[in-house]
Amino acid sequence: MKQDEKERQILINRLKTIRDPRERDKIIHHLARTEHAGPVRMEESAEEPWAPPGQAKGPAEARTEKIPRGAGFMLGYAVPAFFILFGLFYIASAVMRLISGEGDSSAGPQIFMGVMFLLFGVFGFLKARRMRLRATQPRGGTTETGRSRIWAGK
Repeated sequence: MKQDEKERQILINRLKTIRDPRERDKIIHHLARTEHAGPVRMEESAEEPWAPPGQAKGPAEARTEKIPRGAGFMLGYAVPAFFILFGLFYIASAVMRLISGEGDSSAGPQIFMGVMFLLFGVFGFLKARRMRLRATQPRGGTTETGRSRIWAGK
């Protein structure tokens, strides 16, 4: 009994000095469990000694998880690919209408819209590629100063 009371007092003293709100909540949760269920021995992990076993990660850790590499590739290139396919479909249907002899006045604007979709798709691919290359470059800028070569005396 004295050992449990000693551990409880250590937790209370630690609660008074701790500044991290997540760790404070864990200690309060542990103290509440020991009062209701009696003495409960909790397993301690190496990184967080007061964490209850099986507890999920907090919101700060959940936000830092990355999107898988394949999904990031798909998200960056999905919309431009859709635009290119849609543009090709527009152009192909207009050309088929012209070849079959049903070429009315709507074939020209349809070809123009197909070309516009193709341009948006190509520019989207280029932007996604540029963003991917920019993400792989080391941060911190270049070794040169921000001045141009003329003013730097080179």
